Amino acid sequence: MTFRKRPEERDTLGSMSKPIEASIVVVDDEPSIRELLVASLHFAGFEVNTAASGSEAIEVIEKVQPDLIVLDVMLPDIDGFTVTRRIRQEGINRCGSLLPGRRYPR
Repeated sequence: MTFRKRPEERDTLGSMSKPIEASIVVVDDEPSIRELLVASLHFAGFEVNTAASGSEAIEVIEKVQPDLIVLDVMLPDIDGFTVTRRIRQEGINRCGSLLPGRRYPR
């Protein structure tokens, strides 16, 4: 999923509009966390694509070639470390940030 302002929206907002700073892929299986990150990053002027699993992340990253990847460590199918290894094997060397997750309450 990509969240980007249409060009006509950027033009009509005038000084409130920000140019796209960079492309970011957010990978998290928790919809609420993903939505929070997307909203914050989009508000800051970033183009944001998302994935909810490791295998989906690999597909999106290969397609989009983002500037930055925000990646959950604990994903339902492939963990974040494996995703990182696989995209590097494909020659995609992007900055990444791994988010440690906690699935169960203390």
